[in-house]
Amino acid sequence: MQKHHSRLGLLGSLALHSAIFASIWWAMHTTRPAKAVEEVTSISMEMMTAILEQPQVAVAPEPEPEEVKEPEPEETKEPEPEPEPIPDPKPIEPPKPIEKPKEKPKPKEKPKEKPKDKPKEKPKADKPKPPIKAVEKGAEVKQGIVAKAIPDAVQGTKLQTAVSGSGNSNSASSSGEINAYKARLQRTLQQRANNAYPQREKMMRKTGIVTLGFTLSSSGQITNVSVVKSSGNSNLDEAASRAAQSTKMNSPPPAGFPTYLTVPVKFSLQ
Repeated sequence: MQKHHSRLGLLGSLALHSAIFASIWWAMHTTRPAKAVEEVTSISMEMMTAILEQPQVAVAPEPEPEEVKEPEPEETKEPEPEPEPIPDPKPIEPPKPIEKPKEKPKPKEKPKEKPKDKPKEKPKADKPKPPIKAVEKGAEVKQGIVAKAIPDAVQGTKLQTAVSGSGNSNSASSSGEINAYKARLQRTLQQRANNAYPQREKMMRKTGIVTLGFTLSSSGQITNVSVVKSSGNSNLDEAASRAAQSTKMNSPPPAGFPTYLTVPVKFSLQ
């Protein structure tokens, strides 16, 4: 309704203005007396002022047509899947008892037979020993005299015991002498080797053990010296051999002393 009135007002004002301009133009181009022209001019001026004094109807701007929003299509919700029915739980079967393996019957042990007692041997009767013949002495044998068996047998035993006892004491004394002589020989040989220690090997702190083999004469002289086991240093081996060759014991070896010996000689810085 408001739009309709505004359009009518606009058309009316245009028609009025057109009429005024047309009348002015017509007045200017027609020949009239000056008075008439003045009247027309005054009338036209009065009309112009009247028109200008009239309040002009403000023409409201046409509102922009509102955009019609298309209704958005509603999202179609998918129907929720119906929950599957939960199957009834199966009844839990109780565990079957584990069957123990049947034990095989053990074979019955046969009763052990008791060993039969051996018949005890009867003690043999001691045979009568023949009478021991008496030890015949040189003078009595010549004369053909035989002494009684028992006293002479005891006497022979005593004589045999005395002889064997004296032999044991002699062997013990000889073994002791042999061991003592061996120890003395080794000490003497070691002292000679210490004196023959090469100076160069000492400075280089070379050490080692040389095993020597040699023959000992009846006078106590060492001969036929050889290196049985080397020390790993040829200079030490030669020094030990020279020391042994120049060694002679002060006394001869005891009876039963071995003629060939092996003795270790040690070279150390201690």
